[in-house]
Amino acid sequence: MHRGFIYAKIPHLPSFYKYLYPEICRCHDNYLHLFLEECCTSKLNSSLKPKGIKMKYKKTLPYTLKLTAAIGLPLLLGACNKTEPEPQHDIIIELDGGNVKELEHTFEKYDVDAIKKLAHDKSVHYIYLTPVSSWAGSSSNFMKKMGQNFLQPRLAASPKVRGRGDFRTDPGVMAAIPTDSLWYVQNGWTFNKQYQK
Repeated sequence: MHRGFIYAKIPHLPSFYKYLYPEICRCHDNYLHLFLEECCTSKLNSSLKPKGIKMKYKKTLPYTLKLTAAIGLPLLLGACNKTEPEPQHDIIIELDGGNVKELEHTFEKYDVDAIKKLAHDKSVHYIYLTPVSSWAGSSSNFMKKMGQNFLQPRLAASPKVRGRGDFRTDPGVMAAIPTDSLWYVQNGWTFNKQYQK
């Protein structure tokens, strides 16, 4: 059954209202409190509208409106509390060609499993394998083996791992291994840029 309330402030309440509707009216200090049920809705609408009386009708919100508010409010609050993505950074792993022991230590420290751990970090954008110092004295066979046995497995560990930088080798070293030289270039490295100026 439809229920609601009518609150009507009446400065000078006519006494005949409580005699007309004794079952639904209660008079207290010049206020008329009417408990409205479906059975008396039409009666109230037609007869309880004297001039100078302002009535306010309050009723329960419809179910669909409640449901919309229950679903929409959390979504709205969730959108307001949306956090910005964490800023990303690059990691540069230096490959020192002038120090064989340091180079071996670098490859041990950044083995394939260690590279995968770094790449799994969402804050890491790219991991660059970058040659530093001079690579003079490195033979064609050494550069071939390093590409196949050391660099390639680390590049395959994650799409985040890339080559970058310049190998400063003796002239003609990479020309002796053209296929391997092309592989280096395709993966981001260059050779002897100082001679290309």
